[in-house]
Amino acid sequence: MADSTLAQFEATVAGPSLERAQSAVVTLTPDALVVRAPDGQSVSIPLSVVFDFVVRIPDEGETERELVVGTTQDDQQKIVSIGGDEDTIDRFRVLFAKALLADASCVVTVGETCKSGSLAVTREGVAVDCDGRTVRLRYESITRISRDEQAVVLGADSGSIAVAFEQTRHRNLFVRHLQTTPSVELESTHRPTVVVVDDEPNLAELVCHRLSALADGYDYVAYDDPTKALEATQHNDVDCFVSDYSMPEMNGLELLRRVRDRDASLPFILYTGRGSETIAADAIGAGVTDYVPKSMGDEGYARLARRIETVV
Repeated sequence: MADSTLAQFEATVAGPSLERAQSAVVTLTPDALVVRAPDGQSVSIPLSVVFDFVVRIPDEGETERELVVGTTQDDQQKIVSIGGDEDTIDRFRVLFAKALLADASCVVTVGETCKSGSLAVTREGVAVDCDGRTVRLRYESITRISRDEQAVVLGADSGSIAVAFEQTRHRNLFVRHLQTTPSVELESTHRPTVVVVDDEPNLAELVCHRLSALADGYDYVAYDDPTKALEATQHNDVDCFVSDYSMPEMNGLELLRRVRDRDASLPFILYTGRGSETIAADAIGAGVTDYVPKSMGDEGYARLARRIETVV
């Protein structure tokens, strides 16, 4: 491979500009993500237009994992999904995050020292360079992640590191990388609360009932009014939102945006029967944690339960 090639592999790719999901060669360079299909179609996506990515967890029995990348091109939000085996996608995800953050300017605070610095991510952990000093945190040692308007604070038994980014985009991409790293296991000191929102009250209650049978380590609360569900973030500890999309007064995307105005990192799963690319792209653009096609069968509820266990 050429020196400028960071990664290259065959994958199942869908959109943008590709007519359908198809086998293609994916190449990552320091500046772009390039997709070449066997029929001659070629798409080059500048890394500068990538604003987010989501790792879709495979359903039970499936081996393919999917990385969904959100982009802003021609004033439109679009997505490209890249599917492959778990190890390939996980290795690519790390290289992808490293390339996205390669030009990130930041200020690093270690203890009482605050200096301009740089950040790098690897498969093992995070390395920050601060005034000639390199501090490394392995992912399994990270027990707390918090963020304010610009900074991300990583807590570990050995202390904490705060990384303040000049660009909000870089901060969000860094947090997403941490959220999608399996070995980051955050401390939990309470029984998580999952809010389920659907304008059909019986359906919201049914989803809670089925989820409690599949994953009983959570408290499930049903709402048929998204406005009242939103108020729960003000008055109660909420650890995850599961929301329908099609609701008359406030749809799932509008609820997601309102939640994000109050909490940028609260897990939010869009649970919808409408799975078009436009809705998926808008959801990623609004900061969705994951989106799950609605299915009333046993496997559909099991899939949703696995997503909740993954993101909470």
